[in-house]
Amino acid sequence: MQLSYIFPDGEPWGIRCTASTKLCRLFAHLLFTVSPHPPLDPLSPMVGGATFSLDGGPWIGGAPATFETHLIPPENRSLVFTVNYDALQPLTDALPRELCARPWAVAADGTKGTLPPFCMTLNATTALEPAADSLHAQLLFGNWSVVCSAALNKCRTLGHLALLASPRGVVTPMAAGGALSFDEGQHWYEAGASATWLSKFDEIDGRVYQRFHLAFDVPSAGALPPPRRSVCVRAWMQDLSEAVLEDVDMRNCSKPTGCGAARSESVRCWPLEVAGWVPRRLPEEA
Repeated sequence: MQLSYIFPDGEPWGIRCTASTKLCRLFAHLLFTVSPHPPLDPLSPMVGGATFSLDGGPWIGGAPATFETHLIPPENRSLVFTVNYDALQPLTDALPRELCARPWAVAADGTKGTLPPFCMTLNATTALEPAADSLHAQLLFGNWSVVCSAALNKCRTLGHLALLASPRGVVTPMAAGGALSFDEGQHWYEAGASATWLSKFDEIDGRVYQRFHLAFDVPSAGALPPPRRSVCVRAWMQDLSEAVLEDVDMRNCSKPTGCGAARSESVRCWPLEVAGWVPRRLPEEA
């Protein structure tokens, strides 16, 4: 298999500290693609991860890689993964200066791929807490597709939301969750949902937000897409340091296309036929 780095988001790594709590969060967000060689199917099970080294120290394992629940069109042969480094520590004069990462991926048949080390300079930024007393969470964008495989006789409805949340403590840990509806909100399902902090901060209108990836992966039998015409999503964020829970504001979306439409303050829907309602037949399946 072939692995490749992709860097669409500038330099999403560094150290973010808060002045009042003297707490720092080391973070790094790295994207990479995995392209399995035929006859291995891209919808076959795949896992990934990375080892990390701080300031030239020993290589240590990190959290599993996050499948971004989408393939790269139009071939749909490459899966997108992210590896995220996350560590909390006190604000001192001895903060690390460099972080190196070595991503890897393994397919169901044991095929393994690796990438050469990528090293990042960890610049430290100290910030005050946001002025607001409560947690604020909002949608950044969404991405949906239906991908099918005749070889595996299976389809997967894949989607992810990029969420922004601003806790009062800026760097304090958070959690996220959500639910899906395929009938315009009459019935809701939490199956197939998973949330990951993307080890990335965004600053908007003077507030500091943490970016989260809320993924959905819903399999279905057969090589033809299931009869679903739309998907609606609602989501929530929680500040774990204060046990504050807040619904994600779904009224806005940052992308000019592919954002669907808001049904209410907390629900947004996407038409699945626009997101790629076509069975994908791989060359070796023809």
